[in-house]
Amino acid sequence: MSDLLNEYLRMGLSDIIVLDHTWHEEAGGSQAEDTTETVVARKGEAFLRIKVLETVTFGWGAKRWFGVSSEEEITKKQYLTLALGKEKIDSTEAVKKIQDSASHLKRMDEFLERIEEMAPNCGECKSKLEAKSGKFGPFWGCPRFPKCRGTAKMASEAKKLYDRWYKGEV
Repeated sequence: MSDLLNEYLRMGLSDIIVLDHTWHEEAGGSQAEDTTETVVARKGEAFLRIKVLETVTFGWGAKRWFGVSSEEEITKKQYLTLALGKEKIDSTEAVKKIQDSASHLKRMDEFLERIEEMAPNCGECKSKLEAKSGKFGPFWGCPRFPKCRGTAKMASEAKKLYDRWYKGEV
C-alpha cells in the first residue's frame, strides 16, 4: 500500500480514497504480484477517479512496474458520494511514515557508499570488491563471482560500518 500511496503523492494527489483494491499472485514460477486499484482524489482544484496497475516480480530480474490505466475528472459531488464512509489513505501519519522511510533509505544508501569507498580492488581481476556477508561475517567479494573468486578480509572499521548497515541501524 505504501508504494501505491507514494506514487499517488508523486502524482500530486491529495484526499485519496481507495474505492477498490484487488491483488493477485501468479501461481506459476514467475513470482509476480499484480495489484489493481481504483481511487478518487483531488489534484489541485480538480477531482479525479483513477485506476492504476502495479506489477511486482521477484527473484532474478526483480522489478516493479506502475501505470495509470484510466483517469477521469469527476465532480466534487461525485467525489463526496464515492468517499462517503471511507477513510483517506494520505493521513498525516501515513505521509510521515513514507517520508521517514525515504529518509532512512537515503541514509542507508549514503552509509553503503561510505563502506564501498573502503573497498579494495580484487587481487585476481582488479575489479572493485563489494561488501558481502558470509557464514563467518562480512568480507570483500568480487562482483564477477563465480567467474572470479577473489576475496579480501574486511578491516574492523569497515566491518563495524557494514554490521550497522546490515542491521539497518543507520
